[in-house]
Amino acid sequence: FGLARPNATYVVQKHIPDPLLYHNGEKCHIKFYNLLVGLADGVTWRLYTYKDGYLSISPKAWSPTDLSKETQVTIIRTKRINDWDPWPRVYPKCQQGVVEVIKRAAEQGKLEG
Repeated sequence: FGLARPNATYVVQKHIPDPLLYHNGEKCHIKFYNLLVGLADGVTWRLYTYKDGYLSISPKAWSPTDLSKETQVTIIRTKRINDWDPWPRVYPKCQQGVVEVIKRAAEQGKLEG
């Protein structure tokens, strides 16, 4: 605890060695919307994804050695995702990732209808 300062703000997150980077090297992440509906039978689920969303982009270019909030934190919705040129190619991959997470959760009994 020698490095921690009382009343300071800290962000703790898993280190991603090769994060998604925006045009000028800023770390970013994708926010897009999903709706999971459990049907009346209690076992059938419908997943809907909405193609619009946001890119959250850090203010400074990413560096693994710069631990500042401006470089590492991407929580502010910075840009509409439909304005991001790669989105038409990336969106199906994001959809498939959500499908996989929901599928695993259902197989493990972690969804309750």
